[in-house]
Amino acid sequence: MVDEPEQYTLKDKKAIDLWLAGKNKWNEWVEKHPDANVDFRGVDFGEHRDKCDGGYILFEEYIFPNGDVSFYGAQFSGAGDVSFRNAQFSGDSDVSFSEAEFSGDGFVSFY
Repeated sequence: MVDEPEQYTLKDKKAIDLWLAGKNKWNEWVEKHPDANVDFRGVDFGEHRDKCDGGYILFEEYIFPNGDVSFYGAQFSGAGDVSFRNAQFSGDSDVSFSEAEFSGDGFVSFY
């Protein structure tokens, strides 16, 4: 019997740093890791607005890998918009925004 390698999960500081690097770096990483999981569980994105262009939390045109994607309990707080416009979630994996809070001043877009 051959043991299957454990599926890689991008999480914690590595996930935040890659997101902050922008969609091009993110999408390049996904091309190299198409089956990875992404775990932003419990992240307070409002804490990172000062590092974002215009204070906007953007996942616009980000391509997510085929693994599970979790924003469980994530917080999108503070002043400024949040956008997942044209983000691609693919595969038969689970995508979760359970218990995520969109409590900031601004618009939230998923289209």
